Amino acid sequence: MLSNEVKINKVDKCVYVKNTYKDYVIVCLYVDDMLILNRNDYMIKITKKMLINKFDIKNLGVADVIIEIKFFLICNGLILSQSHYVEKILEKFSKDNNSTIKTLIDISVYLSKNRGKKINQLKYSSIIGSLMYVMNYTRPYVAYSISKLSRFISNPNIDQ
Repeated sequence: MLSNEVKINKVDKCVYVKNTYKDYVIVCLYVDDMLILNRNDYMIKITKKMLINKFDIKNLGVADVIIEIKFFLICNGLILSQSHYVEKILEKFSKDNNSTIKTLIDISVYLSKNRGKKINQLKYSSIIGSLMYVMNYTRPYVAYSISKLSRFISNPNIDQ
C-alpha cells in the first residue's frame, strides 16, 4: 500500500487514503474485510488492480454489509444499520421475551450486588460485549443502559 503512495490515516490505522491531482480513494481494512470508497469507478478499478497484484483477494461486488453494519444508499447519502445484528443477538440470548419497551432502561429498577446464586457469567459477558459493539458503531444512545449493566459482569444474577 505504502509503495503505491497510499497513506495510513493517523486517527484510524485501518483506513488508507490515496490522493491524486484530481481525485482520491479510501481503503478500509478490517481483518479480512476490505471496503474501497470513491465516487469514480475508474479509481476503484485501479485500486483493485493494485491490490490484486500484491494480494489474493476476492471481489464480492458492491458492499451491502461489512463488520455487521448494513449500508443502504439513499439519494443524498448513506444509512448505516445494525438491526439485523441486534436481531441475531436477541435470537442467540433471548428466552422468549422479545417484548418492546418505550424506554431504554427502567429507572425505577435498582440493580444491586449479587449476593445470591450466580448465573452464567460467560453468557452475560457475551451479551454485554455484543451490545457494546452495537453501541460503539450505530446505537450510542444505549450507552447508559449498557454502562449500568456492565457493572455486574463479574457476578451477574437473574435481575441483571
